[in-house]
Amino acid sequence: MLGDHSIYTLSSSPRCVPFRGRQPVIIDGAVLGDDAEAERILAPLRELGPEIDTFGRVPAASRVVGAMAPYSRGREYLNFQEEPVDPSTGYDTSAWEALLRIRKAIDPNGLFQADHEIPHR
Repeated sequence: MLGDHSIYTLSSSPRCVPFRGRQPVIIDGAVLGDDAEAERILAPLRELGPEIDTFGRVPAASRVVGAMAPYSRGREYLNFQEEPVDPSTGYDTSAWEALLRIRKAIDPNGLFQADHEIPHR
């Protein structure tokens, strides 16, 4: 899932009567999986009982992904992934091997950690 969220503090203006004194949370995202995967990811958010739920299928998203396919390098974009991803899938073989050598030379004990960990051994 690709996502974002924002927490807003609204003024006490008469135009904001329904939200006066509250902090709405707005969650925006896109699930690049099928409907079942989207429902699995959204279930915990929906259990919170949102007053407004606008998540829904956007057919154009799959068309965009399909249109971009010819430009794919066959690797993962290592951004914020819902599930763990093998970080080597984000690099070509020579770049990954160079990263492994650098990690081994600079941080052989694995002191530094990241979301997309490069093995230190």
